[in-house]
Amino acid sequence: MLTGMPPTAALRFEAAQAAELGGRLAEAEQLYRGVLTLDPTHAEAHAALGFLALRGGRADLSQSYLGKARALEPSLGDRLAGKAEALVRERRWSEAAQAWQQALALQPRNAAALIGLAEALSALGRAEAGQAAEDAATLATGDVALQLRAAGVLAESGVLGKAAALAERARALAPHEPAAALRLGQIRRDQGRLTEAAALFRAALTLDPALAEAWLYLSELERFEPADIDRMEALLSRAGDGAAAVSLLFALGKAYDDQGDYDRAFARLERGNGLMAARLRYDPAKDEAWADRIIAGFDAKLFKNRGGQGEASRLPVLILGMPRSGSTLAEQILASHPAVHGAGEIAEVGNMLEDLARLHPGAVDYVAACRTVPPEVLRRIGAASVARLQVLAPGKERVTNKTPGNVFHLGFVHLVLPEARFVETRRDPLETCFACWRMLFRNGVAFSYDLAHLGRYYKLHDRLMRHWRALLPDRVFTLSYEGLVADQETVSRRLVEFAGLAWDPACLDFHRTQRPVMTASGAQVRQPLAKTPSQRWRNYERHLGPLIEALGGDAL
Repeated sequence: MLTGMPPTAALRFEAAQAAELGGRLAEAEQLYRGVLTLDPTHAEAHAALGFLALRGGRADLSQSYLGKARALEPSLGDRLAGKAEALVRERRWSEAAQAWQQALALQPRNAAALIGLAEALSALGRAEAGQAAEDAATLATGDVALQLRAAGVLAESGVLGKAAALAERARALAPHEPAAALRLGQIRRDQGRLTEAAALFRAALTLDPALAEAWLYLSELERFEPADIDRMEALLSRAGDGAAAVSLLFALGKAYDDQGDYDRAFARLERGNGLMAARLRYDPAKDEAWADRIIAGFDAKLFKNRGGQGEASRLPVLILGMPRSGSTLAEQILASHPAVHGAGEIAEVGNMLEDLARLHPGAVDYVAACRTVPPEVLRRIGAASVARLQVLAPGKERVTNKTPGNVFHLGFVHLVLPEARFVETRRDPLETCFACWRMLFRNGVAFSYDLAHLGRYYKLHDRLMRHWRALLPDRVFTLSYEGLVADQETVSRRLVEFAGLAWDPACLDFHRTQRPVMTASGAQVRQPLAKTPSQRWRNYERHLGPLIEALGGDAL
């Protein structure tokens, strides 16, 4: 905000920004005009009005406001971009997207701002992210770093063909750039082209033998030779405690496990998890308190009074399970059906919650809001969600969303989409939790880096799912991983029937299905189902006391 501005104008500008973020555009426009009445030299208010006019298709008015903003502060576009970057560091994605959009209104050909917008939209799960990334890449065809960032956004959006094309272009521009081989390798892995992915990770390491990320990704696809382990240990000895050390520690944990050296594997994993736990500072008590509020607020009376008021669509199927419990496998089975689109881990429930805040702004408390929000607002939120899913998968009868954190929001989703189906995946508690602990996740999962926290979170997750099963028995299907291994066809048929679809034998050959899989289990679902369930945790049982104690009776 500009210094020296009258305080009342400052407050009005903040109110205008809040209204714009909440989607109340007419109110925002009125407030921004009020800012200019108080301070006609407020460049950012001129820019905001120019952007709103641009969104409304009023090109002449937009250019007038934007021209005034440029004249008052020629560097405003750069300042807004800097503001957006600061908001990104704080993970305030909606505000960052707005700042990027306003910067672009002033500088439409700013490729760096456009890729920043694409990344913010991708974090919000918005379908427009892919197009913004493509546009940024077009504006900066010779910029290798930007091409790779654009490829990353397209990959996160599931547009892997275009992502690969951009990464290949970047590699052609800079054949000696290890980041290009690394990015293309990640995309090939997500496409299921695992041999190519491994070769690309090796190529990246040839260019930069100290590239810790490449060692980590390669560990997911290969068993390392002793010479590779020696190289990683040498790198680790001088890596300190940063991100490179974490990647190397998890890669070494996998390497020693492959060799059957379980004590050394545990030691490397213990240090890597400790570094992540110190960085993320997860507090299990906060999630437990939140679960208590959810269980108390979403009760049988609420569902009886408000049932059926949302959008009656069976398009969404939410898959809810602990990480490493078989949720990616369940989605892959369903996505092998020709009527189903597997969307993976998308932020759609977050979009629905943003719609709730925008359309029902009087309710500050999320749980209380679900008791007071008008039925027409529930329908509008549901209809908007269905429309977004239809854009992702035109013509499909079902779209799956496999985001583990949605376990907290199942009650809200049921109010908004009363015909949605929920698939709960379950697996042996110790195997589930230990599989989480030995995995370096791409996106947080903060509870997974401490054995005691893992046990507490597993019990919290189980308590929430028992609550939802009791209240919505005909909407929740529980898929046992061990049951699936014992009788794949019977369980798969029941899963498809629960989704309201006719059986298709392609669901048995899920490993042949060509689709993007960008979760930690991406490589596993490219293989046929194992003959027996894994019990890898037993190799480490003597080290797992904190986990076994936290699980209590659930560990048996």
